[in-house]
Amino acid sequence: MPLRRSQLLTGLIVPLLLSCRPSAQTDAAALMRERLGISVLTLNLRDIYNVPDLAAPAGATWRVRYARIVPDLRAAGVIPDIVALQEAPGYWICPTNARRLPDYAAIDVLADDLESLAGERYRVAYLIAQPEHGSDGRGFLGADPSGLCSVRGGRALLYRPSRLRNVITTVPTGESPAAEDAAPPLGRSYVATSLSACAPAADRRDIVADIDGPLVATARCAARVPAGYAWTRAVEVRRRDADNSPTTRISQGAVFSRLELVQEPGNFVHIYNVHRVWDTENDPGNPPPGGYQPTLDTDPINISQLVRDLEARYTSPANPTLYPPILVGDFNLGIGTPPTPPALLQAFPRFERLAWVNDGDIDGALVGGTGMVPAFPARQPAFARSIATFPASAACNTNVAVLWSDHCGVSFRVEPVRE
Repeated sequence: MPLRRSQLLTGLIVPLLLSCRPSAQTDAAALMRERLGISVLTLNLRDIYNVPDLAAPAGATWRVRYARIVPDLRAAGVIPDIVALQEAPGYWICPTNARRLPDYAAIDVLADDLESLAGERYRVAYLIAQPEHGSDGRGFLGADPSGLCSVRGGRALLYRPSRLRNVITTVPTGESPAAEDAAPPLGRSYVATSLSACAPAADRRDIVADIDGPLVATARCAARVPAGYAWTRAVEVRRRDADNSPTTRISQGAVFSRLELVQEPGNFVHIYNVHRVWDTENDPGNPPPGGYQPTLDTDPINISQLVRDLEARYTSPANPTLYPPILVGDFNLGIGTPPTPPALLQAFPRFERLAWVNDGDIDGALVGGTGMVPAFPARQPAFARSIATFPASAACNTNVAVLWSDHCGVSFRVEPVRE
């Protein structure tokens, strides 16, 4: 029997009304959060120094500290898709007493623990290291002072390959990558090569296969090793030496990753891994006469220019990212000014707070503001939920019995819909 006109109308209207019910809208929002959400963990590792700067056991060694990370994440039900690290150790060489950390050994220890949490091996997008430098002599490694050790380390980013794909695994057209030991070109965005994994420990060689990029020849290695390419930008920042004399320090203020959601092809997220070097002549924690001047703060200016350069390179209104650019890491700003560090937002005027340690420290995440002019091309706004500080303690970076580092970790999920 043919359907009557009223039946046809009912067949069209009822599903429409059902789709407008609050429960249906809630289900749709939950589905969107699940499809497009990504989980992020950021932590300044404090290299392999004891924390605090005391001989063990008064200072927790790096192995003790690192071993706490995954059990705390597991207890909180957190499996990060992205792990953004600052002061990540590459290698240590200590000629006076032969103490030595082989290439990527500490990263591999953490990667093994993360694998037990996620059920898959994390990839290493990069470990971009500052030039080799001596330890500051104040820290301890185990029971001994760090002494005359030479150190290489910096920013690293690990990610789950079942969830994300690193887009920058080859040298972009028109670019010539800077070698790991080359002096960084100042004042422009460039492609850097990761620290070479040419001398891993005998029982830590599996980490080499986890590093992204083609195999390349390097000055340090007899064999070709993964390149681990990533974009960054370097400037000289004003500092004071031990005698309080003016000097400068080279800072690669942020390192950039472009990642694609594996289950949602064509949706990209931009992660800028920040470790700001503060300008001692213009420090909000110790402001100069006349007060802190964010428009003269060297490294935020450097980071902001990196964002402008790479958003212009990879996005447009016709080719947006999934979310506005996300800055995550150690900003070295906003100390003692919770819950909204004014210096932070003054230094990054095109960004908004996304997630922060204990609502007001120096570690956390910013996201490009949706109301900014010009706007960042993005398909969705970004909201943070499930924000957690690690360890779960008000003394997360001072209680030697639980701390991960001299910084607190922060985890959060970035999602397109506010919960």
